[in-house]
Order: sequence, then C-alpha cells, then structure tokens
Amino acid sequence: MQQKKELNIQMGSRIRKARLQAGLTQEAFAELLHLGPKHISAMERGIVGLSMETLQNSCQVLHVSADTLLFGDIKNLRQMPSATWAAFSRRICPSGRNRQ
Repeated sequence: MQQKKELNIQMGSRIRKARLQAGLTQEAFAELLHLGPKHISAMERGIVGLSMETLQNSCQVLHVSADTLLFGDIKNLRQMPSATWAAFSRRICPSGRNRQ
C-alpha cells in the first residue's frame, strides 16, 4: 500500500468537498474526467496524487480554481501573520522566491 502524502490528503479532501458541492457522485465525476471511480476514491483519500492534466480537468469540471484545490480558502492566506506566511511560503516555494 502506498504511503499517503500530506499534500495529497489535503487536496483529496478539497476535491471531495468541491465534488459534493457540485452535486456529483464519484462515478459521475470519474466519467467526466475519463478516470475510474476507484481512482477518484484513491485521489480523495490521498492515496494517489494528481497529474497536472487531472488537476486542470478537475478544476474545469468542478468550476473551482487550482488555487482552491491546492491551498484551500486562499482569501485567508493574505491575512496570515507574517511568521505563518513565511513558513507557508517556504513550503510552497523552497527556492526562496516568495512574497515579502
């Protein structure tokens, strides 16, 4: 069994939430993405990650931005305390090119 990565778990949870808000079953969502329902289940549980193509297609089908699936409620990111933002930005941009 594959080990779950925290990012996959978080994204999977966000995808599930967006799918349910869109009123789609896993089967219907899978059909729209040309994937199997078991793959959708594995994505939502964080067992597998998403390809860029699947991320893009998921955003189109669910009518959400990639930022929403990647980071959650991005409206709250700008309100983070600076120390929290610095830690967050190091995780998503380890090369040091982050917001000052």
